[in-house]
Amino acid sequence: MGAWKSSSSRNPKDLRKYAISFDSSKGSQHISQADFEFFDLVVGMDESNVEDLLQISAGRYDDKIKLFRPGGVPDPWYTGDFEETYKLVTAGCRDWLQWIKDR
Repeated sequence: MGAWKSSSSRNPKDLRKYAISFDSSKGSQHISQADFEFFDLVVGMDESNVEDLLQISAGRYDDKIKLFRPGGVPDPWYTGDFEETYKLVTAGCRDWLQWIKDR
């Protein structure tokens, strides 16, 4: 299978099912102090992400850091459950959109 493992979360066909584009040349990037200064909101997908963000913020931008959704979103790379992650992210995006509209 090459670089793709058997887990559904690592397989681009699962992304195509929902018309989600995928570029294997892209990867994650580290957040910087400049990101905290520039963005109004910095969102962590799980509690561990939020803890890391708070540590980087060192108290300066803690009010900008939010958890994406209560309970967080498990990483499908580790769970192998892309479907569940997709449902949680979709619901979370709807909640964030409503939060933005209500502001």
